[in-house]
Amino acid sequence: MKKLNKSILIAFIKPFIYTFSIVIFILLMQFLWKYIDDLIGKGLELSLIFELMLYASCTLVPIALPLAVLLSSIMTMGNLSEKSEFIALKSSGISFFQIIKPLFLFSICIVIFSFSFSNYIIPYVNLKNTNLMYDIIHKKLAFSLEEGVFFNEIDGFSLKIEKKIDDHNFEDIIILDHSEKTVKKTFISQKANMKMSKDENYLNINLLNGTSYSENECFEKNKSNCQITTQFDRFSLKLDLSSFKLNRGSSDRFTNKAKTMDTSQLNTVIDSVKKNINFQKNDFKKNIYQSLQKNEKKDIRNINQLDEQIIIKRVQNKIKNSLYSLNHLNRELKRKKQYLNKLKVELNKKHTNALACMIMFLIGIPLGGVIKKGGFGLPVIISIISFLIYHIISITGEKLVKKDVLDVFYGIWGPTIIFFIIGIIISISMQKEKL
Repeated sequence: MKKLNKSILIAFIKPFIYTFSIVIFILLMQFLWKYIDDLIGKGLELSLIFELMLYASCTLVPIALPLAVLLSSIMTMGNLSEKSEFIALKSSGISFFQIIKPLFLFSICIVIFSFSFSNYIIPYVNLKNTNLMYDIIHKKLAFSLEEGVFFNEIDGFSLKIEKKIDDHNFEDIIILDHSEKTVKKTFISQKANMKMSKDENYLNINLLNGTSYSENECFEKNKSNCQITTQFDRFSLKLDLSSFKLNRGSSDRFTNKAKTMDTSQLNTVIDSVKKNINFQKNDFKKNIYQSLQKNEKKDIRNINQLDEQIIIKRVQNKIKNSLYSLNHLNRELKRKKQYLNKLKVELNKKHTNALACMIMFLIGIPLGGVIKKGGFGLPVIISIISFLIYHIISITGEKLVKKDVLDVFYGIWGPTIIFFIIGIIISISMQKEKL
């Protein structure tokens, strides 16, 4: 029996590893395609690309695990059924649940691993990944000059060269200084030498045999500005290139995001947001009640002496202020409720993503026995269709919860419970040989 359990477990683990690797690779390519515009042309170091891909790969693990379990389950049971090994085992008195027992225990280990990974590794990875992507997106394109084309990425300056001799020497260059929002200075030079400083924060430009044009205010009333022309043999400029460097900011700026928190942090923040919402509601009710109960005795006693228009104006102003306060409170509570829903979604997803591995196992084993096919043919098609149905329903429920249309229980746990029940039913049916 031990040899049987070992052979079945090996038959399950091999396709599991293959499938998991392939799914991670495909999803990683999708991630890179999504952010390709933010990565190309920025002169990023290879180590940064690998770091970004590592973070992205880790965030894809909770999605890849259920699909890998589903396909491995279908392939394992499909191989047993295709070669009539499953019938032989049943004929020898081994029950269906005894056959899948090692796979079931292995699936439980995957569930535990998935939850632990989502709770402890994913928040840290999301924090690092979000911070790195923010820095990359806000980094300017790599500094490069093309012949006959204006380069406008340097703050306050635009450059154009007509001929490039080598990496440092150029001919016929035009530099526009628009640091004061309008072009106040223009430099035209026959030759130029450009070199970056050692720290690459500045571009040192030496212009040779050129002319500078600058606009200044005129003393003559009939002229709005005057142009001063200056001939020079040599002129030096120092342009700031610090915006072209990748500045790694602190990760603390994203610690309030739901996806960067573990379960304990999420529960703490959820309680805090709930208390804050209740406090705002009660405080607003208290202020409105006090405003309505306020008795302006002076106005009541002197009602005949006061101007009627003044009284109406006061009442209108009070109503407007109350409506403004109510609208402001509604907007504030709506924003906090959306943030609260995001926290709840992230908290519950850590559990449902882990349970999805067990659900896919319970569904995959009976499906493999039904289709009776191993390999990467029909099982791949069946597993992808089954997983997509579950994933689409789960994503839809998640979005409805974030929009405050559905409660967390129905939106997040509803699909999980439904598919879990389906998995148990078809597994029991497989045991009773009704499939």
